[in-house]
Amino acid sequence: MKKFFRKPLSAALALALVLSLGLTALAAWPSFQNASANNGIIATQPPITTPSVATLGLPYGGDKYSAVDAASVIGNSVSYTLYNGGPSSNANGGARVQATNLSTGATVWNVQIDSDANNDNQLSTPYLVTSGTTNSELFAAIQYSSNIFATSTVSGWTESGTADIDGTTATFAPGTTGSISTSVTFADPVSYIYLPTNLSSSDEDTGTYTITLTDGATPPETTTLGSGALSEYGTYDIYNGPTGKFSANTEYTLTITVNNNTTSTTVNQITLTRYDWRLYSLTDLSSRTPTVTLAVGDTVINPLYEGQPNTPINYDSRGYIYWGIYGGTHSYYQYNTSVSPRVLTTCTPTLPTQGFDDFYGAGSYIDGANVYFGSESGLIYIQPVQDFSSVGKYLDLTQTQADAGAVRSSIVNNGTTFYLTSRGTGSTGYLWQINSSLSTLVALPLPGNSTSTPVATANSQVYVGWSESFGGGGIVGVPTGNFVQTALFDVYGNGAGTGSAAGDPVQSSPIVYSDTDDEIDYIYFTTNSSSGKGYAYSYTVGASAVLLWSAGGTSNNPYAVQGFASDGGYLVYGDDGNYLYIMH
Repeated sequence: MKKFFRKPLSAALALALVLSLGLTALAAWPSFQNASANNGIIATQPPITTPSVATLGLPYGGDKYSAVDAASVIGNSVSYTLYNGGPSSNANGGARVQATNLSTGATVWNVQIDSDANNDNQLSTPYLVTSGTTNSELFAAIQYSSNIFATSTVSGWTESGTADIDGTTATFAPGTTGSISTSVTFADPVSYIYLPTNLSSSDEDTGTYTITLTDGATPPETTTLGSGALSEYGTYDIYNGPTGKFSANTEYTLTITVNNNTTSTTVNQITLTRYDWRLYSLTDLSSRTPTVTLAVGDTVINPLYEGQPNTPINYDSRGYIYWGIYGGTHSYYQYNTSVSPRVLTTCTPTLPTQGFDDFYGAGSYIDGANVYFGSESGLIYIQPVQDFSSVGKYLDLTQTQADAGAVRSSIVNNGTTFYLTSRGTGSTGYLWQINSSLSTLVALPLPGNSTSTPVATANSQVYVGWSESFGGGGIVGVPTGNFVQTALFDVYGNGAGTGSAAGDPVQSSPIVYSDTDDEIDYIYFTTNSSSGKGYAYSYTVGASAVLLWSAGGTSNNPYAVQGFASDGGYLVYGDDGNYLYIMH
């Protein structure tokens, strides 16, 4: 998100912000939300009137699901964008990185970094290493998927009850219970499985389904992979279990059961998909073709690297970088890039209930001694940098707010205070303010759920995005010194009741430029909807927010789950139509 500014910060204040936020004074936007403190503060004022927009259609393999889902990073007037180029069978497919000259809008280079990433969404914002006027190295974590079982026929499966297999298709007649089953064997251990099927009934059907895997032990153990209500649209389930849940070279029985269906139900397509990850290093960034090196991971499926890298990569000044994994290894990683050979260290928390935790969107903050990051179970882990593999302390947000839900934002530190959001377990998410000693926690209810990372400004305001299940959303703000729900105000949308109109979902994280002389914050953000675009608002402390402009959103699929990056007065974001927008 952006801000607009009429008067420059004084030199003293600008230096104070650089020091307090742990930022470098050099012009760059090297990581998610600008710097390792994750506080999306803009150093150079972007436009305050309707900007000029350069639009680039990024190369992709033609699939409608290819997209830009990670925020860009910037160094020395070049932006770097990780995105899904679609099916890797196409020359423009796979996981790709685009380097773009912001001043000219021209492509510097575009390279496929992983061909196994076959139309897989890429959600992890990269990290750019800069040194003066040189962009020296880019780290990008990618996910790729593999089908471990796939069929478009159920011929030869075993039928029972109301199920009848005729040719390639199983039909479940209306009745009490029917099932079909077959044996499956996996080449590698697996614990995280995405399983779509075309099991379909009429829209009015009130029946249910269950999909299970059963081993051959005595007694046998049955694991439910997915279940739910029947519909005309098929089924889409995710199983997320403990690491190594299903063994390699072991026979399991895969069963699809339909219960109490009231209309005829059919199926013949079932797929089981696993996800794995790799970390790449890109060097020679100023050349026509960068050097792409596999830094962490394997060229073949390896259970050590199972899961999805869905958090941003963060860093500290000593050469450590950090990211987390959802599913698979259920781990957070530290990678020491300052030594040779480089060293990977793993932190794998163990919980008393389900035995593992997960990390989705939960970027870290590093204060020098410790690394702080949130989790799917509503915990804030505090890991010592020098002993990262040993699980240290944690802060349980559910002890303060029982329905806190998953932490899917990065942790922000503005020099004195922590800010973050938790998604909530119901329709309400929370904006958190936590003091530096972690002894005082305040959870501010939001108008909807939130996976947005907040911004705390020099004008003593905090801004954050929110969204609803059925399409609404917005940006709200609150004073840091009056952190109560009654002080919440709308920047965009009408969630707090002070706005003029409803807004679209904001799942991105705002970025802000502050005019401290006139107490004006300029807020920039994107919306994740069929009419998605980028917005700029100004907010004068004590007054109402004002729309300055909206721009972008001209692709055939303008959803934007991620937000702006900004440097040198430029703004950059991408959308699900694989358009990259450069605004100035």
